[in-house]
Amino acid sequence: MFRGKSLYSKFLLAVPAIAVSLPALAVDEIIVTAERIEANLQEVPMAVTALSAADLETNNITTTMELTKTVPGMVYRRNTGTASASNVYIRGFGDDESRLTDPTTGLYIDGVYVGRPYGSLVELIDAGSVEVLRGPQGTLYGRNTIAGAIKINSADRGENGGNFAVSVGDEGYRKVKGGFSYGINDSSGIIFSALHEESDGYVNAGAFGKQGGKDVTAVRVAYDNEFGNDWSLKISADLVEDDSDPTPATVRGTYNTAANSSREYVDNTESSGLTIALNGPVGDWDMSVLYGNRSIENFLDTHILARYTQIMDQTQDSLEVSGNRDFGMVNVTAGLYYMEEQYDFEYDFFGFSSYGATFDSETEQTAAFVNAKWSLSDQLMLTTGLRTMQEDRYLSVTDTNTLQIAGTGAYSSGPSSPTALGQYDLDFDREDYRLALDYQISDDLMLYVSHSTGSRTGGWSSDNLVPVDEEELETTEIGIRSVIGGIRFNLTYFDSVLEGFQTGVSRTGAFGRSNADEAEFKGLEIEFGGNLTDSLSFNGYITTLDAEYTELTVGQAQGFLGSSPAARQAACPAAGADLTANGPIWQQCAYGLNIKGAPEMTWSLGLQYAVNDAITIDLQGYGADETDNLTGNPAYARTDTYDKYDIGITYDDEDSPYRIKFWGKNITDQHEVANGTGGLVYMYNPRHYGMTVSAKF
Repeated sequence: MFRGKSLYSKFLLAVPAIAVSLPALAVDEIIVTAERIEANLQEVPMAVTALSAADLETNNITTTMELTKTVPGMVYRRNTGTASASNVYIRGFGDDESRLTDPTTGLYIDGVYVGRPYGSLVELIDAGSVEVLRGPQGTLYGRNTIAGAIKINSADRGENGGNFAVSVGDEGYRKVKGGFSYGINDSSGIIFSALHEESDGYVNAGAFGKQGGKDVTAVRVAYDNEFGNDWSLKISADLVEDDSDPTPATVRGTYNTAANSSREYVDNTESSGLTIALNGPVGDWDMSVLYGNRSIENFLDTHILARYTQIMDQTQDSLEVSGNRDFGMVNVTAGLYYMEEQYDFEYDFFGFSSYGATFDSETEQTAAFVNAKWSLSDQLMLTTGLRTMQEDRYLSVTDTNTLQIAGTGAYSSGPSSPTALGQYDLDFDREDYRLALDYQISDDLMLYVSHSTGSRTGGWSSDNLVPVDEEELETTEIGIRSVIGGIRFNLTYFDSVLEGFQTGVSRTGAFGRSNADEAEFKGLEIEFGGNLTDSLSFNGYITTLDAEYTELTVGQAQGFLGSSPAARQAACPAAGADLTANGPIWQQCAYGLNIKGAPEMTWSLGLQYAVNDAITIDLQGYGADETDNLTGNPAYARTDTYDKYDIGITYDDEDSPYRIKFWGKNITDQHEVANGTGGLVYMYNPRHYGMTVSAKF
């Protein structure tokens, strides 16, 4: 439920008023690489949230899921019944299906795209910065970035030395994290980081004790070398073993599994990556060559309506060659991109007889892109961007049963029905563009307007192999970037039309995917932050969102309203019992559905107060309006309006090598539903608290 325009109006009016009334204090300059070149955040004509390593520490953000504290309009959660797969929604764009589905938000680790939702719930082991770009990023970042892009940039090597941190908390929580930088000589060196994190869990699972615990080990090592001809090389490798428990299905409003629950939950995920980056000048061009290899292996045994198991194995290789040159009047960034992916997947829906299949998928993509920034005057800048892409997809579906959970025989229903078995292929050709005009009124005020496009490639619904069409997005943005009295105050209005909207749907005994012909998303994002006094700083955001279906066929409308004829009739009684009649009534009923993952308002407010030179108190509040999590809007799967609060108290005496932080997350113990399947639900984490002791040497 939208909490009214009054709260929004108070935020909108209060921040500039406070800023004007206070003495002007210096505002820190934030440098971002959203347009693939370094620039001041306040001069970039797009919606970007940038977090430094210090920001991540202050807000106690340790995983990508916790970015919701600081990123406007973001819904980031674990996928239902899993531990390391994620659902990400930005501005209402997202998808909760992770089997044969590409993400809507691109995740990039040191510039390399992570192609699967599995393994995308990332521990921030040694992040130097995180940038979240909202809106379609198709021209500069390519495939499957219609909602935006998350760029995780690992920390660079510093002076010789090391660091460690030890954390303990409730529910058996413990974490050890450390690393070091070492210069081999004047031009090369290595950086090493590692962590291990575990907990007993927060769900009471009867005879199985506590479930929902963490068990993560991660290692990263990087080598860098500065050559004498201004060229540099960086090679990095990372490995993550995540054996955390999937989120168990519990009785709504509690952290207790059902009385008849008789099994454990298992989710074993191993992900690894290799990145090679070569940078240097070629004539007047600054060139970059980036190779990336990433792989994910997973075994899952969980409960989603019934026992559900899967195995998956994904490997991808990518190569990008890009360059930047400043011609004076115009600054040009251009590049070529190639990626290939092998994805093997099998699932067994144990609750439905012989329901499952084995999938072997291959994808190959090539792309070329160019982005030009034209200086029309000292104050007026025009940005033009274009990306052309070609993608081939192949899929083989067989009834081979290697899991052998429900039996040793071949699969015979669902995706392995005789009409679904076989080979499939799809080809996509796509051009995306971006136009932006920005005007620098003064050093502290910039206005811009932009129009951009993006796309997500099509595929197949994993329950019946029906093709799912490509979705195409057009977004217009109007933005203000300002500094008022030392307070950063940024406002962005967006209007997006999404054609071929891909979304998950519930069917009898299955979860599938379908298209909606068209949906529209409009909203306003306000970000603010700065120093109120020498000892008190703040940051925050508030967003509004109006998301609705605008064009649906009768078949789409009926499919969205319910998983069976009876459910559809219950959702739209005015249409009557005949599913072949009264098409306009079915459509009107479906137009009244809320788009899932699209809360009408989100907010965040953080305060940092330095009590003295050694003690700092951090308080972070954040929340969202009521959010539907399934297409048909059943109440049992709805997230109620929530407001959460985190706190941190840090003791950091400059005369001591040690630093102590006491912290608490969700300190008011908000019990929040992430999703549900009727009588059982999947809950977000309850209150969590502990302390961390860290040091540098």
